[in-house]
Amino acid sequence: MLALVLLPASLVGQYFDRAAVSDGSIDATGSLVAYTMREADTGSDRFVNQVHVVAAQGGTPRLVGSGWKPTFAPVGTALARLDTNGSRTTLLVRDNPDAPDRDIGSPSLEIHAYRWSPDGGRIAVAAEPISQLGDATLHAGAPGARLSL
Repeated sequence: MLALVLLPASLVGQYFDRAAVSDGSIDATGSLVAYTMREADTGSDRFVNQVHVVAAQGGTPRLVGSGWKPTFAPVGTALARLDTNGSRTTLLVRDNPDAPDRDIGSPSLEIHAYRWSPDGGRIAVAAEPISQLGDATLHAGAPGARLSL
């Protein structure tokens, strides 16, 4: 049996007014912490995930960019995170938190998870191919003919 529960507007607002922190990662030196901040974007009626970096001793967080599941390499200062690029999830990597992003995903893959190698030199990914729609050829049919896909 399916039941519909209506919540008072005050409770809905309390839920969407809260930000959630997740996916913490500490760099190899123990001096930086990266994390995902999930906040409601009520203007577009969705949640937004953004990755931030802050000094482990505290301070003002710096926005790295959109995305989630940030992970520092086990050696060095490289930082990777998942992000949505159009209609696919890709993997973005920075040589350090202040460097520009490099999209190391493939346009034909949807990346679900990743893990750094122990030396921080490589990344393994769990991904699946993105299904591409094939080409369709339309032929002139008889008057009143219908095309169904």
